[in-house]
Amino acid sequence: MEAAECVGDTSGATGGGAQVLLLADALNVSVEDLVGSNGTKKHGTGPTGKMKQLFEAASRLPRSQQQKLAAVLEAFVNQHAAR
Repeated sequence: MEAAECVGDTSGATGGGAQVLLLADALNVSVEDLVGSNGTKKHGTGPTGKMKQLFEAASRLPRSQQQKLAAVLEAFVNQHAAR
């Protein structure tokens, strides 16, 4: 069943909850994933520890300084990736 069919088809449904169930089924995801209420933290979504602090601090710098920092970081990463 297509997602558009699920949203528009309310025959036999008992309200919005049934539509959410149909949509989750059509998308092959859980209802919790669909509505974002599973309460679990996703892993691998970004840096942690010291790197997280540095990136957060860098995000507060002026855009021109961010671009300079990005160029240095990119060159460093590329140099070490080539090894």
